[in-house]
Amino acid sequence: MSMVFSTPEQLTRLADILSKYIRLPFSEDTIPGAVLEGTLAHIRNADVLKTYDFVDVVKLDSRIGWQVKSTKSTTPVTWKRAKIPSQEQLILASRQSEQGLQNLGDAIIEFCNAHAREPFASQSGRDRI
Repeated sequence: MSMVFSTPEQLTRLADILSKYIRLPFSEDTIPGAVLEGTLAHIRNADVLKTYDFVDVVKLDSRIGWQVKSTKSTTPVTWKRAKIPSQEQLILASRQSEQGLQNLGDAIIEFCNAHAREPFASQSGRDRI
């Protein structure tokens, strides 16, 4: 069974590869998302998806997926816009009671979980790099 979280050794390898990348003459002060995704996939023996799914790197046999973000501290991270039915009512209710807030949170988490499951349901090896 594969672990979701990286081991200290895997994190050390990740840091080593990325620190070498950033020293290349053509690299600026950023690491492109594709480089980070490819590095993570290499270290975790996983696959990078060519799709624009919620999950960027997957290990299908273990049903583990990672969403990868590469950014600077000055750059805001946009994760995913949640398109939730009745979002206006949920937001209004969240401002009026604890239960309303809980319902909004539940709807957001269900949205995220549904989108995280999509790559595993749709992958047959054809959309991997």
